[in-house]
Amino acid sequence: MPDDKPSQRICFPAPSQDEGRRRIIFRLNPEDIAYVVMILEAYDYIAIPRTIDQVNGIMEALCAPDYYEEVRSLVAALAEDSPGLAIIAG
Repeated sequence: MPDDKPSQRICFPAPSQDEGRRRIIFRLNPEDIAYVVMILEAYDYIAIPRTIDQVNGIMEALCAPDYYEEVRSLVAALAEDSPGLAIIAG
């Protein structure tokens, strides 16, 4: 019986930074990931939260260019309340 497992690990490339979307990458305590996802989704999906590294608490928020400043302000406000959250890039 053939082995159904792929011979190599499949990785998805990071989305490119183009005029159609912006990204903000930030680090947080891994136990806070679900909370941040719910906050971003509660703002009428102002951004798409994506976990890059669950173990180390690296996330990104993908958003339309029109909402970039609002999303960055929201993440910065969350960082004031969460000592482990810090914007890395974006």
